[in-house]
Amino acid sequence: GQRIVSGSTDETVRVWSAVTGESLHEMSGHTDRVMTVAFSPDGQRIVSGSHDSTVQVWDTETGEQLQVFEGVANAADVARALTNGEPPIFAKGSQLIQEGTIGATFDAQVSQMTCRNNRVAGVVANSIFVVSIE
Repeated sequence: GQRIVSGSTDETVRVWSAVTGESLHEMSGHTDRVMTVAFSPDGQRIVSGSHDSTVQVWDTETGEQLQVFEGVANAADVARALTNGEPPIFAKGSQLIQEGTIGATFDAQVSQMTCRNNRVAGVVANSIFVVSIE
């Protein structure tokens, strides 16, 4: 690495030169603090997760916003999964989505969710759920 990426409470994602410390790009698009940022394995993309329940994908070279996933209850976990090359699992409304398909549907909206070691844990209507994934 020649670059560093940062996320901030000012709702921005920034790319910095690791050599000079100069700001190379400032990306805006989130509407709440940015909790997770990471480069993709090939270094071509940056993924950011925010408390605004979005995961956003950016072009590393230009700073252009490429994709936005909205309504994601576990935006920080999804951002980490995308940059680790894992299939992301996220909650959108009352559904768990894995690799673009609905994995489970609940009677109420998923308010929190996290993924660890092939298990998904979250909160629906003040109840905790744990699901094993293959």
